[in-house]
Parts: sequence; structure tokens; C-alpha cells
Amino acid sequence: MLDGRVKTLHPRVHAGLLARRDLPEHMAKLSEFNITPIDMVVVNLYPFKTTIQKPGVSQAEAIENIDIGGPSMLRSAAKNFSAVLPIVDPNDYDVIINKLQAGEVDTTYRQLLAAKVFQHTASYDALIADYLTTSEFPDKLTLHMKSLMICVMAKTLIKRPLLIRLPCPETYSVLHADILHGKQLSYNNIRDADAALRIIAEFKETTVVTVKHMKSCRYRPRADIRGSLG
Repeated sequence: MLDGRVKTLHPRVHAGLLARRDLPEHMAKLSEFNITPIDMVVVNLYPFKTTIQKPGVSQAEAIENIDIGGPSMLRSAAKNFSAVLPIVDPNDYDVIINKLQAGEVDTTYRQLLAAKVFQHTASYDALIADYLTTSEFPDKLTLHMKSLMICVMAKTLIKRPLLIRLPCPETYSVLHADILHGKQLSYNNIRDADAALRIIAEFKETTVVTVKHMKSCRYRPRADIRGSLG
């Protein structure tokens, strides 16, 4: 129905999501089958990422946490964003409520939310593909990373360095640490801290590492220095 927009999905849900409000024939079809148009979709997908990060999780449990219906509804809503508000991020709830109350939900904002949906579902699917892939060199490699912030300008050839991280943290990663106090770190600060962590992870005993501009520095005792010069 709806000129082929709805084929395999349940029409009571997806016709209500995908019907174009500006086409009389679409609205007539909804009326014919007594289907109510849906104006907003709010979905939190199954926690696949959280599930695979649990120690000892089985593949069967991971697979049961692959959401199917959620992405389908979100994608339908995002495709028809001019009429349906697609909401995938709980951090947006308060902003959206305020915008709705103020009558400030325009086409530009709807398109922003639609883009966010497709970014979210693409990252979700990429994480699942990565989990299920056993080949070291698959035919297709999809990167799914989180953009954190544009770094403070630093003495670097990169004019606007952007921090990104993989959704599943490594054992040692500066980008998964919490900043407790102080100003925002620069690009070079973060690179040096990351290098120090990676170096220190190679040692089992208590170790101190000093890094400057991605170069580690080892300090020898004075007696050793004099001995080597003598």
C-alpha cells in the first residue's frame, strides 16, 4: 500500500508512519483501512553494546539483544521526518519538549533528528557486524566511532583536530577517562597522555613514563651518566 512504501511491514504501524500527509491518496488509504497517522516515534534500541561488554556473555545472549523492530520504526519515522518526529537519543527529550511547547519544531530541526536516527542505526548495525565477523580482513569494513569534541588549538599542522573513539573501549584509553578538574586538554596533551598509557601498559611493575610530543623520555641516575661519560 501507499504506492509501495509499505510492503512487508505491518501496515497498522508502518502505514501510519510512512503515509505522506501532503498526498490525498495516502490519507484516503489510511482512512479506508482505519489506520491512525503516527506523529512521533521514540525508541531506545536493545542494549547490544552493553550486552557484549559483559564478562562471559554468550553469543546466544548477544544475538537476542539485536533489535529488529526498533530500527525499522525509527527508519520509517526518519524517512518521513517532515510529518513524523523521530527521537532516538534520551538526551534530546527535554529539548524536544521545550521546542514542541514553544512551537519551534521546524523542518530543519526535524531533518537534524532524522540524520541522528540514521547515524545511530548505522553505528548499531556496524557494531553487530563487527561482533559477528570472524575474518581478519573482511570484504567490507564499516567504522563506527563516536565524535567527542573539537580539540583546543595546539601547535600542530591539523587546524581543527577532532577526537573520535570506538564504541567499545580498549583496556587503556584516555578518551574513556573522566576529566575531574582543570581546563580542556589540547590535541597534543591528549596524544601525549594516550602514548604514556600505551607505554606504561607494557609493564607489570610500578612504572613512571614521561612523554613530550609523542616521544618517551628515560632518565638515568647521575652515577650511571658519569660512568658512561668517564
